[in-house]
Amino acid sequence: MFGNKYAHVQSLNLLKAMKPRKALSPESPDLYNFYTSSINLNRLANFGLEMMKFLPKLEQLDYACKKFAADDDEAARAIDHRGGPTNVTEEWYDAFTEYGVSLSDAAALQDLRDLFASFDLNNDDSVNSEDQSLANALTDNDGDGRVTNYDTIAWVQDNGIEYDGFETWRDDDVWVHGMQHRTGAFDDASRLAGSGYGAYFSNIDFVAEASEWNHIGIKGKPDTKQTGIIDATVNQAYFIGGMLAATGHDWEDVTTLLSTNPYLAGKSYYQIVMDGSYQHLNEEQLALLVMAMYESRERAWSMMTEVFGPVTSTWDDEAMMPYIGDFIMQSNPYVNHHALAMFPFFLEIQHSVQNRMTAFFEEGESHGWEAAGMDRERFWEFSQYTGRVSYDDAYNDTEGYLDSDESEDATGGLYNYRNDLGSSGDSAYNAMETLIDQWFGATKPERGRPIWESYASDAEKYSDATDGVTGEWVTIPGISVYSNAGGSWHWHDATKAFVSDIDHPAYAWDKKWTSHLYVKDGGEIGEVSTRYGWADVMYELWRQGKISSHINESQYDMPHPQYVVGQFHNLSYNSRMQGEIFANNWGVYAYGLLSKWGLGLDLVGVMERCSANRVATANYKQDKESYEERTDDLEYEEMEEERLAMKQISKAQGQRKAIMKRLEKQGHADKRSEMREMERSAKESAAELRKEAQQSNREHRQLAISRSSKNKKSAQKQKA
Repeated sequence: MFGNKYAHVQSLNLLKAMKPRKALSPESPDLYNFYTSSINLNRLANFGLEMMKFLPKLEQLDYACKKFAADDDEAARAIDHRGGPTNVTEEWYDAFTEYGVSLSDAAALQDLRDLFASFDLNNDDSVNSEDQSLANALTDNDGDGRVTNYDTIAWVQDNGIEYDGFETWRDDDVWVHGMQHRTGAFDDASRLAGSGYGAYFSNIDFVAEASEWNHIGIKGKPDTKQTGIIDATVNQAYFIGGMLAATGHDWEDVTTLLSTNPYLAGKSYYQIVMDGSYQHLNEEQLALLVMAMYESRERAWSMMTEVFGPVTSTWDDEAMMPYIGDFIMQSNPYVNHHALAMFPFFLEIQHSVQNRMTAFFEEGESHGWEAAGMDRERFWEFSQYTGRVSYDDAYNDTEGYLDSDESEDATGGLYNYRNDLGSSGDSAYNAMETLIDQWFGATKPERGRPIWESYASDAEKYSDATDGVTGEWVTIPGISVYSNAGGSWHWHDATKAFVSDIDHPAYAWDKKWTSHLYVKDGGEIGEVSTRYGWADVMYELWRQGKISSHINESQYDMPHPQYVVGQFHNLSYNSRMQGEIFANNWGVYAYGLLSKWGLGLDLVGVMERCSANRVATANYKQDKESYEERTDDLEYEEMEEERLAMKQISKAQGQRKAIMKRLEKQGHADKRSEMREMERSAKESAAELRKEAQQSNREHRQLAISRSSKNKKSAQKQKA
């Protein structure tokens, strides 16, 4: 089909010098590590990974893709549960059972049992004494002297409780430690949101300790951190510099405390709270610890703002969407596409992170959506220990946080250190006032900080117009909903929906709206079930321009359709990248763009390199075939020339032999004549030589006589 490119070559040696070689393909980018030369992307990734410090280790390991073990892993632990045995890594199992209630602590064990007894354990639609009996059966199963998460698995199975004790999400929250409200992954709700991201970013240290500010390691080694500008960029105070300076400290004081204090070193913020390590610190050290937590929290929130948009705009799609587009275009996606593929992770884990992070400064034991018995107790203890109750006493819903003079009697670790520094008006005192207000005040809805929904008062913000909330009843076409209108839950067609003027919504990056929606059909007002009809009504309100948040109307039987994850329900892959929802819903838009410019370009790059390799392989194969064909031709030509030459030589040798034979035959007949001729010739030569010798002798004698005569005459003249 193609001409031979070597056809013009006539020399075999020259052809060998032109031997084809396969073209070198450009080195494939590393799709298993986070690597970018962009200082900004490294900074933002490190800021986002500060979230890991607030999470339990069992969750960190799940994100790092270190939870499940292979079947042939000899070190794996097989956990037998109702869904079948599951192999987990030894490291994850240790994290799963990291905390437990000692059998020797009867009061704490009974508190845990009583908590579980408050759930409908036997699934009979009521909480009663039978649930208490089931809860009282909870005890140590593996003989380590504690009741841990592992023990609840056997307890669930042995007592006929209607749950699989190992599932990521357990009904009624029968966890000992390490669980808070979470969601499923955006692209696969069957797994925990964010689970397994470490498989594609093996150098990211998801298991973050409080003292670590750089979470990006070298290739394949998350514990060996990159140095230079990446490390220098994050090892400085971004949000607490003024507080540190005013109280006579610097950034090194914070890092030294976290890395060398025997009660803090090697632990995450979560472990510090669960262990009660903070109780071993003096008031100055406690203040530095909370400053570090505040720095981490603000880094995480600032990253989310830069990448996805301000949390106060999460209910407004048009306001949010430009942020993600600008972030991607400013990040050189054609070069940094794999680094961009990391950022959907932070959006996926927001529900878990926000519920957990809130618990550090919560206002009560039941807040923060804690779903584990020990966590509820330990985090509320920490919040009180640092001064939460005093803050609530000093806070006025109308005037906000009271000034220093009115809160001087407040107590708690942060307040005690504040009082030790001086009095109102002193810079150090005021710096601690700022820390206290910023740390605890994040739960106040009017602050415009990320909070979970229940912090905003339902009665004041989300109920119907008769409760004094201003708003508008919007006429809608009869939409089938399931609501409690009239006092009982039932299906009916709603003809009006109430859009309230919400002053202080519960802002969070994991939500697009509040779950509370009131409708009426005639005169009866009721709240709509989020599972049945909520999304349809919300979509209609958006379509009419009454709300600024686009809601995916294809959701059905979803417990939380107001969450960002709910916007992906029943969406095809293409719908996440184009179409109405992509163009109008900031959550889908952000995730879709990051998928296009992140994972999408990863795949494009792989396909392009595969294509280039195929072309290079095909070209090399064709060149090699042409080379080998021309080599065969030239080798044949050389062989043919050599054959002809040998034939000529052989012919010449034959002719020579024939001549020699002929000469040999003639030689016998003329041998005598030749001998006589040779004798005659020799005699003639000898005679000739004698003549020449005689002539030479005569000439020599004559020359001598002549020379002698001349000498005599000369002598006579001299005498005369």
